Amino acid sequence: MMASICFSERLFDDKVLRFNRQVMLDWCLRFRTKLDAIATQYPPRDELDMDALADMISVVADGGIVLSKVLGTARIAVPR
Repeated sequence: MMASICFSERLFDDKVLRFNRQVMLDWCLRFRTKLDAIATQYPPRDELDMDALADMISVVADGGIVLSKVLGTARIAVPR
């Protein structure tokens, strides 16, 4: 997995990498906004780090995409 990430990063110039970084941050912010709305309506029983939770959701989604590409199957990213 590390090899696929390192290799693909070298395929793009700095402009594309900066754009990709910003898109990833935007997705985390989007997840955070949704989580805040949910927490307003359904307050968590325990204290949560909503930024960490938003990052985790993004990591799971992105990880599924990367794993699907590496394994050559959409089964992981799009479960049945």
